[in-house]
Amino acid sequence: MRGPTTTCAAALAVLLGATGSAAAESAWVAGAGALHLRSGAGTEYRSVGLAEPADTLTLLGEANGWTQVRLADGSEGWVASSELTTVQPDAVKLATLAHELDELRERLGAGEEEADRLREENERLGEREVELDARALDLEQKLVATAAAERWREWVTGAAIALAGALAGALWGRLAGRRRGQALRLD
Repeated sequence: MRGPTTTCAAALAVLLGATGSAAAESAWVAGAGALHLRSGAGTEYRSVGLAEPADTLTLLGEANGWTQVRLADGSEGWVASSELTTVQPDAVKLATLAHELDELRERLGAGEEEADRLREENERLGEREVELDARALDLEQKLVATAAAERWREWVTGAAIALAGALAGALWGRLAGRRRGQALRLD
């Protein structure tokens, strides 16, 4: 007796087998020559096209030793199942690898161009950094000179205030000393 899970799985397998699986399988012509695509599953049906050994065929269904396939251009037909293989031919592998190699060479070329551009930009930025460092040093020297120039005014002003204070103190002391002395003489 089958359980509900087994029955559901069997029903799903039948349904997928009848409608085609969600992820279609690929196949290629097994021999070196082209295969006639037939309008039906048998040699009595007319030829509707050719499948070349390098063509990737999408498997759509199977009946009586014949497989329904779709070519990359969208055309469909039937071919003898015994004439198909699911192993990718070496010529197809080579073409795929050659295409991937061309794409990688393009990416490498673009990467080298980007690296050259970045090197040039880095060089320009390095030159700009040297210019900015020189300018910063020049500005720092000007700031030190300006600060020193401003300080002498402060020092002169401070010295003048101190001198004025000393003179005022001496003058005040003399004036105050005379008053004391005058008061003593009156006695």
